[in-house]
Amino acid sequence: MTGEIEQRDWVPADGSLPRQAESGTVYVLPTRLPPEVVGPGGVPMYSNKVRYMPKVGRAAGIAVEFSVPSGKRQFLAEYSADSFLEVALALVGPMNDYLILAVQEFFRHRAKVAGHTEETAQELSLRLSIAELNTNAGLVKGIQLEGRGEDVIATLKLLKGK
Repeated sequence: MTGEIEQRDWVPADGSLPRQAESGTVYVLPTRLPPEVVGPGGVPMYSNKVRYMPKVGRAAGIAVEFSVPSGKRQFLAEYSADSFLEVALALVGPMNDYLILAVQEFFRHRAKVAGHTEETAQELSLRLSIAELNTNAGLVKGIQLEGRGEDVIATLKLLKGK
């Protein structure tokens, strides 16, 4: 790793975790949580930037789903440059290759949409929040990584090995 990564504990907002999580599936969690952007009924909202993440993941052979059911899911349209990306993911068990591949595919997709090359997308800042779940106990561990996208992915690979 060449850059600095901030790593901290993280707890997902109420209502953002899947009700029934399945092993082998990566879940996209809502990240828009401040009171002014929380949807009706207090349901956290998704950034519009992750709208196609499950479709992109499935095209790459990864089981990726939204954590909030389709009837309750809401997206917040944000009109800003893609110089900062944020995604929150959950999975049953510890970090694995599927999670890393899902993050890499997210970068490829955002690069294509925003006109970045794959290399310039890796230079973008990324805040990645990860919830490791247990099907019986719920949330086991939550962490958040923030830094250059390339460095966040390298850190994920190191953490997966632990």
